[in-house]
Amino acid sequence: MFLRFLDHVVLAVVRVLIIFRDPYLAAWYIKHSGWKKLPNPALPTTANDKFYWRKMFDHNPAFTRLADKIAVREWLAETGTGITGPEIFWTGTDAATLPDEVIAKRVAVKANHASGANILLREPPKDRDDFNAKANRLLQIDHGKRRAQWAYDNIAPELLAEEFLPENLMEFQFLMFGEKLGKLLMIYDRIGGTYAGDHWTPNEDGILEANVHGGFGTIKHANRPLPENFDEMFALAKTLARDFDHVRVDLNYGGGRVWFGEMTFYHIAGHVPKLGPQRDSAVSRYWDIGTSWFLTTPQFGWRGVYANALRRTLAGRKASLAGPADDVRAPADRSPSAAFSARSDTVQDVCSAVDSRVRGLGGAKQFHG
Repeated sequence: MFLRFLDHVVLAVVRVLIIFRDPYLAAWYIKHSGWKKLPNPALPTTANDKFYWRKMFDHNPAFTRLADKIAVREWLAETGTGITGPEIFWTGTDAATLPDEVIAKRVAVKANHASGANILLREPPKDRDDFNAKANRLLQIDHGKRRAQWAYDNIAPELLAEEFLPENLMEFQFLMFGEKLGKLLMIYDRIGGTYAGDHWTPNEDGILEANVHGGFGTIKHANRPLPENFDEMFALAKTLARDFDHVRVDLNYGGGRVWFGEMTFYHIAGHVPKLGPQRDSAVSRYWDIGTSWFLTTPQFGWRGVYANALRRTLAGRKASLAGPADDVRAPADRSPSAAFSARSDTVQDVCSAVDSRVRGLGGAKQFHG
């Protein structure tokens, strides 16, 4: 009993210290809770608080390697999945050294150490000096300090010029928790002009539903069914994500081919709109920080004291981290309307309606392992 009391004291002190360490970051998380609650990065139970906690404590060296748009390619080859990203034609630290024969192609020029630091070249730039200056400015971005995204801090900035992918791509963004799927974002034709997307989330009965938790804000709903190649893409995402308590796995599909996109450890700078502040949402419940790097490797000093207090407290709350259903399925025809209507059915009715073409690995489609 006394040890439990001490653990509560430790967690309370750490919570106060973390919030006062960076009050602007704390305010950012309060904003994304709808101004309703003070974040708890010392004992997180919601997805947003777990992102906050990850930024402060869970500094897994693998995050830096996989956040690096160049270094991640070596890791990708080690996975044995056979998937590759767009071909990289050149890397360097000065855009002036980018060969003319490369820039003459349709290429995407990116900074390896930041998110959204891209220049898309459908044709060679008319003013090469101006392009060089813009590209080199990408190297000056300090992305790690944006919302305390630690993984980017130790990436040596470089530029890369890679293959320009087809413009009518389907983008699969899997919010994975180990091999569990907490949310799927489908984005269509981001570059081509008909930009739209759908959110798919498991409901309390384990049925994937589309667009029941709002939209993308400025992006309209596509209201499309789940793609026919969903099984393949999801199996690949599970393989890539299995060693991480949480990661967003981005995969692209177009012209009959799959491309690796990225591994993202801070979705939208470290929050999930609408679902992130909800303790009972799938993205919150599926995220077991007990399997994180911080809590599975030795910690020392005050961090060690805190880690031990957190481990003991989480052990007493383990049941609250489990998913709400053991069997998660797509709707029979995969359409958003069918997914929404499935909420009124019993689990047995939905199971009998699942079409054989959406069977998962070894039976009915399993979205959280």
